[in-house]
Amino acid sequence: MIENPDQTKNHNIGIFNVMKMYLLPFWPFYLICSISGFFISHTYLRYINPVFEVKAKVLIKDENRGVSDQLSRSYGGIDLFGVKKVVENELEVVISRPIISEAIIRSNSLVKIYNKGRLRDVYLGNDLQFKLIPINPQTLHNSKKVKLNFDIKSKKFFLNGAEFQLFDFNQIAYNNDTFQVRCNLKGFNPKITDVFLVDVNNLESETSSCIGSLSVSVSSKVTSIMVLTLKTLETTQGKLLLNSIINAYNNAAIQDKQLIASYTIDFIDQRLSLISNQLDSVERNLESYKSQNDIIDLTEQSKVYLNSVAIQDQDLNKIGVQLSVLDEIDKYMNGSGSNPGLAPSLLGIEDPMLTGLLNQFYALELQLQKLFSISAPKDDAVSTLLEQIERVKRNIRETKTSLKQNLLSAQSKINNDISKQNSILKLVPYKERALINISRQQAIKSSIYSFLLEKREAAAISYASTVSDSRTIEPAFGNNSPISPKRNMILLIGLITSFSVTLLWTLFRENLNYKVQFRTYIERITKIPIIGEILYDKEHMDIIVTEKSRTPIAESFRTIRTKLSYFLNETDKKVLMVSSSIPGEGKSFFTLNLGCSYALTGKKTVMITADMRKPSLHKKFNLTIENGLSKYLINRASETEIIYETGIENLFIIPVGTIPPNPSELLTSDKLPELFVYLKQHFDVIIIDTPPLSLFSDAELIATHADACVFITRHDVTPKETLERTLIDCENNPVFKNPALIFNGLKFRGVSYGYGYGYGYGYGYNYGYGYGYGYDYAADSNKTSMFTKFFKKKSK
Repeated sequence: MIENPDQTKNHNIGIFNVMKMYLLPFWPFYLICSISGFFISHTYLRYINPVFEVKAKVLIKDENRGVSDQLSRSYGGIDLFGVKKVVENELEVVISRPIISEAIIRSNSLVKIYNKGRLRDVYLGNDLQFKLIPINPQTLHNSKKVKLNFDIKSKKFFLNGAEFQLFDFNQIAYNNDTFQVRCNLKGFNPKITDVFLVDVNNLESETSSCIGSLSVSVSSKVTSIMVLTLKTLETTQGKLLLNSIINAYNNAAIQDKQLIASYTIDFIDQRLSLISNQLDSVERNLESYKSQNDIIDLTEQSKVYLNSVAIQDQDLNKIGVQLSVLDEIDKYMNGSGSNPGLAPSLLGIEDPMLTGLLNQFYALELQLQKLFSISAPKDDAVSTLLEQIERVKRNIRETKTSLKQNLLSAQSKINNDISKQNSILKLVPYKERALINISRQQAIKSSIYSFLLEKREAAAISYASTVSDSRTIEPAFGNNSPISPKRNMILLIGLITSFSVTLLWTLFRENLNYKVQFRTYIERITKIPIIGEILYDKEHMDIIVTEKSRTPIAESFRTIRTKLSYFLNETDKKVLMVSSSIPGEGKSFFTLNLGCSYALTGKKTVMITADMRKPSLHKKFNLTIENGLSKYLINRASETEIIYETGIENLFIIPVGTIPPNPSELLTSDKLPELFVYLKQHFDVIIIDTPPLSLFSDAELIATHADACVFITRHDVTPKETLERTLIDCENNPVFKNPALIFNGLKFRGVSYGYGYGYGYGYGYNYGYGYGYGYDYAADSNKTSMFTKFFKKKSK
């Protein structure tokens, strides 16, 4: 057996060979699909609404304090405006639904107006000369894209067919909603045929949409700068909405602070009203007592008493105020859960520990209140914060209890001192003693009144100077370049997708086919050499090889004839058997043209039709069969009687003759060896056309007389499984001497024949199948597709 030199080469298919194998033959198809993908992407970009990005930056003040904070601390009150904000919490607060809803209402984002296009509606934003502003945004109904037309001459507009006057009203009713109309006709002159679209969304859905389009992050880990990014269909409206969100966030923070300051002022006002009434009562009593008792001046002894006791009474009064404030703290602690965010003022309390704890408690309560607006009650963050609040509460109660005990102890001591001072009154006449008591009450009330007035003034200043704990360092800004869709990316995706789909289609079409498509597959499953490839003949000619033929198919037979000389290289080796796996692979066609090729060289050649079930070779010469192989094997005809001339010089044929009922048994006749002895004496080449190997055993019986065996495999006809099974049998059966393979019927593949050497396999030599004679081959004319017609016309 002659080894195929190509079998020793590497069969690994590299990227370059894959391109030659799957791209080059179909390059017009890839080009058409890629251009189609490009235009589809271009059309998509043209008719989709672009998305723009608007950004803003806000600085969260964690430590900065204003003038009002210093005043608050200097008077011993709660540090209401010095609560540190946690940036991570503020990221959630700024995108909370209440803030977003308020911003949407302020920016009038519930009503969107579009310019109607043929395939894409263009969003115009709110910077228009015509606006519809909802009167009750909270109860607005959805109404998707209703038509809006204007008739400027008659001063009318039409909303979904309903007619309205432009100037005779200020409000219109549509879809159970009321809108305020604002129209500026200066420079606004749309045609009556121009169609606008009005898209009305309810507050809930628009808020959800806005939250989905808004993202908030911190610029870096070491800063407290919050970056807000909003995706929008129109930059002007996006800037307005984003700035409205920042303003709503700042206003919410200011309202929180003002709420606490307002509560403090109300508390002081209540105390002032009470003290004022008490002070008026004491002064009237003093005036009445002096008038009734004709008292003008006190003795030096009473003055000493008053000076001594006044100081103690003032301290005692402060202690009373402090105890009252501690009682208010008790009420605040007990009711904080039901009315959070309303803290009392620590009037007169100068204990830094209690002040710090209350500041911490208040900060935690505000944080909890904000967290409730964005988290579930059973969230882990809420549970952790509640535990912190409980710990601070316990610390406050312990500190308050200790402070109260100290105050009560000081109060008891002052009362004892006052009792000692009262003994001095025994030296003062009764009238003067009574006057001193009334004067003492007056001084006490007056001191309390002055203290409360001072605290109220500080609270009023704090309320008036309330500012937000954040500062906008970059208002909303954006550019006119859309972030989505990315034009270059979409075009590239369109090209890659169309190219990939085409490539996958090619791969699946050719590699998942159960029939033999490529020569490499044959070489991969067998060691039997492939000695030739024959192209598909679209003309369906029986005889291709003639004396003057120079077609690629004819040259293929001459090449095969040359290679077969290595098999039949001895004088007594003349018999060549031709078979295949299944019917229809071209055995008779190959036998006929190979015989013609040998005959043209002057060798006397005979063709034997050994396929006794379906003979066809004799039909190519229009022979009338009388005697044949079957009659010879049953000894009813001689050798000379069964050999017929074909009309071609040096070419003869032995037909089947009468089709027998038992071909296999007939081929075991002793007459068959005698026939081959006779033929070897009178002919130079003997070619036997046998039945398919996978169906009958006839070829195996004849192979014992053959010097070489040629098996035909046809492209896109031979099943892979059948071929593999047949070739395994041939390799393992020694009766088949010098086996060889022919790859027959290579059809047109794209713009080239891509199934043999040089197209995707790296064997180093390229047929090209042209030979400079201008001969061209296309696909099977019975299976002409649109792309085949295209390629066929192109090749012509």
